Amino acid sequence: MRQGSVIIMCAALGDGHGGEAFFRYFADNENAEAVEKAIAGIPAGETKPDQWQAQILARVMRKARCIFVTGKENRETIEKMHMYWAGNLEDAMEIADSLAGKNATVAVIPDGVGVVVRGGHET
Repeated sequence: MRQGSVIIMCAALGDGHGGEAFFRYFADNENAEAVEKAIAGIPAGETKPDQWQAQILARVMRKARCIFVTGKENRETIEKMHMYWAGNLEDAMEIADSLAGKNATVAVIPDGVGVVVRGGHET
């Protein structure tokens, strides 16, 4: 993934935002860099729940802008976590176009858990 990339995630969030600690890392810090700094300051013996998930997401968010497509009831949560909210894929693509440009490459990953993405060739 290149610096400045845009990631669009589509999910219903039927179980909410996950663990409260995961959510708080983002809601209580001003940006992904601050999340990483906060986590780096936690001694190894005092690791908190969901710390590693928050650390990975913060790492991704420092490199890419993240757009989350989900129901309107989740908008506040998504925005508190410093991600862009979109109510549908068309709106998400418009946001992505404004962030990355209309000529940006698009990759669709249908099953993120079951797919390994390799770098492709640019044409």
